[in-house]
Amino acid sequence: AKEIFSRKKIFCSRLSRARETAEILCDFPSVIDGLEEMHAGLWDGLSFKEIEKGWPEVFAKRDGNKNIPIPGAEDMEKGLQRFIDGVYRCLDKSEGDIVIVAHSTVIQAFLSYCANTELDECRNYKLSYCSVSKVSFDGRFHLEYYGNNPPLSYSTELYRELIDESDGDLSGLLSLLVKLEQYELASKIDTYNKSGQ
Repeated sequence: AKEIFSRKKIFCSRLSRARETAEILCDFPSVIDGLEEMHAGLWDGLSFKEIEKGWPEVFAKRDGNKNIPIPGAEDMEKGLQRFIDGVYRCLDKSEGDIVIVAHSTVIQAFLSYCANTELDECRNYKLSYCSVSKVSFDGRFHLEYYGNNPPLSYSTELYRELIDESDGDLSGLLSLLVKLEQYELASKIDTYNKSGQ
């Protein structure tokens, strides 16, 4: 994966999950303020079970409508503007194509902005983990595609390497999972590179 992106500038949020994903693409991604996920207010850091117990009515209503505000959460429009400002900081620090590794809700809001759709419809942009969306910029942003997630196939050699490394202990299994995630992302990137997207 790192060879594919050697001529592209890689940016990410300061949150560890984005930084660790970006480090699969390059050794030292540029951390940019503003690319972080929407702040979840009083729910930040809680499990769904804890949220449901503490705010049963709001939790139940949000099950059918994610636009119902979370108590104390960052306003969607303010979060979007923060993210847009972060994207502009990325553009100011680079030339040519860039890659931004960020988080689903802010990406969904940004895609809605790029497609000129209503912000309260941003949840319609379904994104899975490590999906790829493409936005072009010619003075304004344009959504090219979103949420692409090509199918993956693992080689027999990779399976053998991962199984041999696991040796049946938990640390080996953790290593196996990390290598598998890195291989998945590298495979997706390779597929996109070959398809010219």
